[in-house]
Formats: sequence, structure tokens, C-alpha cells
Amino acid sequence: MSEHWSNDDRGYRLKLWVDLTSQSSEKNISTYRLRLFLTSRGWSFSGYNCTGYIQFDDRQIPFACSAINPNSEITLIDQDGHNLWHNSEGIKTAKVSVVFNGQGGYSPNRLEIAPFYLTPPPLALASTSVEEHYDGYFGQPLTINIKRQKDNFKHKLRFGFGSVWRDIATNVDTTYTWTIPTDIINQIPSTATSGTGEIDIETYNGGNKVGSTVRVPIRIHVAPQGTSSKPTFTDIELVETNQNVKNVLGTPNVFLQILSNIQCNFKDVVGSFGASVNRYHAEIVGKNLSVDSNNGKFGLMNFVGDITISAYIIDERGIKSDIKTKTVKVLPYFSPTILFTAERVGQNASIINTRTTCKVANLNINGNQKNSITVRFSTSSDGGQTFTLNGGDADFASNQTMEALNRLASLRGDFTPKSSFVIRATISDKLSPPVSYDYPIGTEEVAISYHREGVGIGMVHNNNNYRVQVAPGDVSIEAGVYRIKNKEIQNHQITEANGTCIKYNSGDANTILKTGFYNVNNCSNMPNNDLQWWYLTVIANADTYVMQQANSFFNDKIYTRQKRGNQWSNWVALQQESTVVKKEPEWIRINGNNGLYCMYKLIDNVVHCKLIADPFTETGNCNVKFPDGFCKNFIGSLMLSAPYFTTDPRDLIMLQFNPDGYLHLLGAQKGKVLKYVFTFAI
Repeated sequence: MSEHWSNDDRGYRLKLWVDLTSQSSEKNISTYRLRLFLTSRGWSFSGYNCTGYIQFDDRQIPFACSAINPNSEITLIDQDGHNLWHNSEGIKTAKVSVVFNGQGGYSPNRLEIAPFYLTPPPLALASTSVEEHYDGYFGQPLTINIKRQKDNFKHKLRFGFGSVWRDIATNVDTTYTWTIPTDIINQIPSTATSGTGEIDIETYNGGNKVGSTVRVPIRIHVAPQGTSSKPTFTDIELVETNQNVKNVLGTPNVFLQILSNIQCNFKDVVGSFGASVNRYHAEIVGKNLSVDSNNGKFGLMNFVGDITISAYIIDERGIKSDIKTKTVKVLPYFSPTILFTAERVGQNASIINTRTTCKVANLNINGNQKNSITVRFSTSSDGGQTFTLNGGDADFASNQTMEALNRLASLRGDFTPKSSFVIRATISDKLSPPVSYDYPIGTEEVAISYHREGVGIGMVHNNNNYRVQVAPGDVSIEAGVYRIKNKEIQNHQITEANGTCIKYNSGDANTILKTGFYNVNNCSNMPNNDLQWWYLTVIANADTYVMQQANSFFNDKIYTRQKRGNQWSNWVALQQESTVVKKEPEWIRINGNNGLYCMYKLIDNVVHCKLIADPFTETGNCNVKFPDGFCKNFIGSLMLSAPYFTTDPRDLIMLQFNPDGYLHLLGAQKGKVLKYVFTFAI
């Protein structure tokens, strides 16, 4: 405590006591208690309004006094908690003075305690962190920066995270780089990606601790890029799920185009630091096929060659594993194809020769052929109702050679020229169901033949329930019923025989109830009761439900009406649209492989195609894919032959149309030019 006195005025004096009550190195302050007294030696006053203040460093502390007894002492101020803030070195000097303003009379005029200086003991300040908080990653380095008050100060660093408290380092100056340990990741939930802890900084001067511990919050994140925090798996196992393919190939990591369906199994999957793996991903690079589950299947692979499969996993925290890849082989595969013709030969035309071109997929793995080809011929003499194996030399089978080109052979047996036959070729391999194609063989040339059941024109009648048969058996007539390929054709006349409108003069349009195209004149119940010339189109569902459309000969006006039950509606004029020139669709290009491409355009549900290779770049098979739905009406594969763009008519290439939209070219030769035009309906 220090004591200080003022001047004397009429026996009045001020007394000031200054006491240091506390100091805080952490806050860098010293705290004082101030007590101020007024003393009297014989004088007194009452009812006065005296004021004053203590000047304490940079602030004034006011007081007031109204009375004092003679020879007494009163307390003007008694206050604790007056702080002095030290500088950065822990030093402080404060100026203190007191002023008392009286009112004269019996009170003093002015009392003063002359200015004096307080110098509290210097504070040894604790060091602080340069950053207010830290952000770091498990397994990654973090630099801690310290702001210290004296150069000789040293520091001890600790961290707390969850229930874990550990020392970081001792005897640290102003900076320290620390790798955040990964073994504390389990202190956060398995689904969380970060947690909050704290870093403690303790300041030491020599061996003595200075000030209080400074605590700085830290947010620690799971680092996706940190190797130690990634989930892991050892490998991906690629399994063939098509058992037939698996049985035939019997070779790991070798699969088939179209038929294979690869299952991707992730092996030895391990999450990191308690986090479960909840996402799987594998993809065939560049092929737009992927799986997103363990043991998922890629689906149809319409490509061949070496392919790369890339895979990774992701855990609950969203951390991605390292990517693993595997390269496997996809062999080309196509359905067995066959193209053949049959003809009668021999002196009596009773021998049938076949000329066959066929092919199956070549599945050669390391010199070992995994596929086989089998061709069997059978014949039917009853229009294809029953077939008998009859291939003879025409049959063909091999475990080494997967194709035959223009193979000439004879069927077994004697085929009378008086009967027609259906020749059936069936081709199969080890992977696809057998595919059959039929070829009709008619009788030898016959002008007319007689049978008790009917007449054959250009063929021998074979008694198949038609009175009249016309070679090659596609047209038949029975009791006024006309058939083509055993399908009844329409007999109702809708035009004149020469294709012009049916003439209808001087009648009643209400009686024209049959479907057809008419030229009417001077007819009642036409639009506007106009008896002039009209084109009349009639569509009838029954005599009681009919639609009529009338077009004037002399202008472009069109009228329509309907009969519903027995009631005709009124004629209604149709609004004429402005003439619009229909633009023919442009050619669209589809690229295949091996130099092959196709130009097509769709006109009224008919596909017009130009198949071009100018030239083929390699010898072998190739294909091109039509848009989905174009070939949906194909019941099975269709085989055609097309000439190369050469002068030799025997220079042919086989075309195979499949219902899935693929057009396969079999036996393309490098350097040859193909230009083939065809159409088909969809």
C-alpha cells in the first residue's frame, strides 16, 4: 500500500491509499484498490455541494461531499477493480492525482494531491497462437505458429481430441510442424468426415511456467487424398455368368461379344478406421458400361478386343480408394450363318446338288479352337410339313475349320422330277441354337398336269387341297378364292379393271355404300345438291356405317359426310391447307468397321439403303448397326449375297440381316469395293 496527502486548507486535508490487489499475465493487467479520505482539525461544514475526482491513468473517478464534523475523517471513495493494462513487454507506469473543489465558507476552497506515478511489478506474459483456430487433415502435416513475448520463452504443445490427450512437443520456439495422427480417426463417428479438438500452448521461462495455458481450437478432417485414410480392396475378380460360354471357353479373363455377361467381384474389401464401404463402382473404360454394386453385372458387350476395367470403392465418409484396373479380352462372336442354293442335275433331273457357304465364330485361344461347326441337310416332299435327314456329302462338320466357301455336294437319294421338295439346311455351333433355312425345289418343267383332285399349271399337281396349282406353287385358285403363298387375296372391285374410277351416272349418292373410287355425274344428295361431276371416295364398315368424301371436278373443294345407322350426316367442307412441298429426307450415314458404312433414308416406312465399302481395309468380317426398331419384323436371320463392284458376277459377299438390327458381312476381302443398294420395310 502507498499513502499520499494533499495540501492543507483551513485544517482540511485529503488522504489517498493505493493497494495492488492482483495481477494477470494472461490478461496482461494489474488491478488496484483506491481509498480516499477527507480529514478535519476543528472545522466542519454541512449542506455544501463539494465535488472532486481521482485521475487514475487515463480516466477520472468522481466523488462528492456535503458535510463533515470537526476533528473527524470521512471516506470519499473505497473501490477495488481498477485495472491498469500493461504493454507488450508486461510493463506499466500510470499517473495518479486527486482534486477536491470546495465552496469556501466553512468548506475548503481547493485540495490537491500532486501527481505521482504507479509502477506495478512487470508481468511475464504467456505466449499465444498466431492463428485463432486451426484446420488440418488426419495423416497430414500441420504447422503451429506461436507468438511469444520474450525471446527466451520456450513452449510445450499438447492436443486433445475426443477422449485422447497427447503431447505434441516440448522446448518449442515459435513454430512447429506436426503430423496429425490417423489412429484417432475412430474418435469421430464412422459417417463423419471431421471432428473438433484443441491445441494447448504452455509458456516456460527457464523451468518456470509463465502465465496460463492458451487453448486454440482445431478442426481435423478426414483427408480423401491421404493414403492411410482410404478404404482398400486387393483385386477385382471378373466372372463369366453365361454358363454355356463358361463351359465352352474355359479360360479366365476371356469373354465373348454379345453372349458374355461379366460379373465384377471386389475382393478383400476393408473400410478405413471403422468406416464401412457403401459404394462400389467399376466400368469398362470407354464403352459406357458400368456396375455400381459388388458382384454387379455389366450386361451386353457389343464390342471386341482388349478392354480395360477400372474399379474403386467409397466408404461412408465419402473417401475414395485407389483405382485398380484389369485388362481382359473379348472375342468376336456372331450367330452361325449359311447361304446355299439347290438345283436339279443329272440326266433325269433326279439329283439335287447344293452349293453352300457357311461360317461360325472362330474362337481360337492360344492355338486351341473352342468352337465347332455342324451343317445338316434334310428334305421335305409335303410342302415343309415333315423333314427327313438326307444330307449325304452335303453335310459338314469340323472342330478346326469354322467356315466353308461355295462347297458343292449332292444330297443323298433320288428326287423324282415329278414332285417338288423343300431343302432345309441347319447350321449350329457350340453356343447358339441351331438355325435353319429352307430352299424350294420345284418339279421339272411341266406345261400342265392332271390329277383327280385338280390341275397343275407349269408343275405336277401334288394334291394339297387346291383345285388349280400354278408353279412354283405360290398361286392357287379354289371355288373363286384366290391365294398367294396360301394367303387369300381380295376379290372386291374398288376401281374399273384399268384402274380408273367406277362410273356412276344419274343415281343417288345415298345408295353408294360399297368401298371404292367412283366418278359420279348428275347424282342426287351430293354437296350443295350440285349435279355436276364429282370424284367420290367411299369407305364402308357396313352398309349402315359408311364414310364418303367428295372432290369437285372443277375446283379444289373437298366435302365429307358419314352414315351412322340409317342416318346420313350433312356434307361438311374441309378447310384447305396451303400447299406445302414435302421435303425428301436426307441421307443418314451409319459407320461400321473395316471401311464399311451405310447411307439410309426412311420414306413412308421403307428404308432405302446404300451399302458401301470403298474399299475394305482388312480381310475378315465386319458389321454395321441399324437404328433400334428397324429390323424388329425380321423373324430370324436373313442371308443375302451381294456382288463386289467388279466385272466378275461370281465375285460375291454374304450379307446377314439379324432382328437385333445388325447387318453382318461375311468374308470381306481387303481392297475390294462394295456398292450395294437395297430396300426393306419396317
